[in-house]
Amino acid sequence: DLIGQFLQERQLDYLLVYSAPLLLADVEAKPAFQGLRTEKITGAIRLENVQHETFGSDWLTRGHVVYPAAGSSRDPHH
Repeated sequence: DLIGQFLQERQLDYLLVYSAPLLLADVEAKPAFQGLRTEKITGAIRLENVQHETFGSDWLTRGHVVYPAAGSSRDPHH
C-alpha cells in the first residue's frame, strides 16, 4: 500500500481522501491504508485545517497531515 508506506515514513504533508456512501464488508476488500496500527488514539495520524466538499453523494476530505510525537503509542512492528 503506497499511501500507507508514505505515511509510515512521514513523507506526506497533505492528504485528500475521496469517499462514497458504500459499505464494503467483504473479507477480500482492500483497506484504504495499511501498516498504520495504533495502540492508542493519541498515536494516530491526524489531519488539521480540514476541509470538506461534496460531489453528489460522494465527498472529499482534505487537510494537512500531523504525525504523532515520537514515543507516542504507535505499534513499532507495523
